[in-house]
Amino acid sequence: MNHSLFLSTADISDILMSLAKMLQISNQNVLIVDHTAEQFLCSNVPLLQTGNSYSEFDGIDIHHMPEGTFASESLKDSYDHIIIYYSHLGFHNTYPNWRSFQNKFVVLSPELSQLNKTTKMMDSIFNEENDKEKAEFIRLFINQVNGFIGESYFEQILKNYPIRWKDEPLALLFEEQNYIQRIVNQNSNRVDITKYSKDYKDYISQLFSIIAEKEPKEIKALLRKIGGRKRTWGVS
Repeated sequence: MNHSLFLSTADISDILMSLAKMLQISNQNVLIVDHTAEQFLCSNVPLLQTGNSYSEFDGIDIHHMPEGTFASESLKDSYDHIIIYYSHLGFHNTYPNWRSFQNKFVVLSPELSQLNKTTKMMDSIFNEENDKEKAEFIRLFINQVNGFIGESYFEQILKNYPIRWKDEPLALLFEEQNYIQRIVNQNSNRVDITKYSKDYKDYISQLFSIIAEKEPKEIKALLRKIGGRKRTWGVS
């Protein structure tokens, strides 16, 4: 069972749902754990309640977890991938084995309010533990705007943390087309990836490649399969 951790004080519910849909179509069982203080996922999609804090949206399982500790060991036979979406302080007590997670991402938005929240969250994570060995993270930039060079600024903020950057950062520009499709998906019963911009789909494909460990040719085949399902996805 693969664990992927997304540390984000920004709303990335659409990105995670798109990623989960790609995993689902590739015949992999996936659970998203909404462990954000804001409960972004549970607030932004119309969920089918299934009991025990679990919900379902377009075949994707979602676990509501505004607080508390999540134990995934009992789910190892049920899911291929568990995606943990986290924004709280007090992280180390909740996930003491977080360094063993296969994929760890820190999500950064250029909005100052989000940067300040992210700084507090990272302080909480690294100040709670004695292990000063550098942890591998992948940087995910979202809602970037043309003319704003954010990478050096972000790295300046995070330079004091024991972090080793793995791979090149992934960056997604803000595009009105994606914002519109995000709203459409929130008000429908499907996760429609096909109507997002090319850059958005490339961004999701790169995330999928990292998490599912798929080669580019396999991803292209999957995208063709998704395109073939277009009439049955989302709002036409």
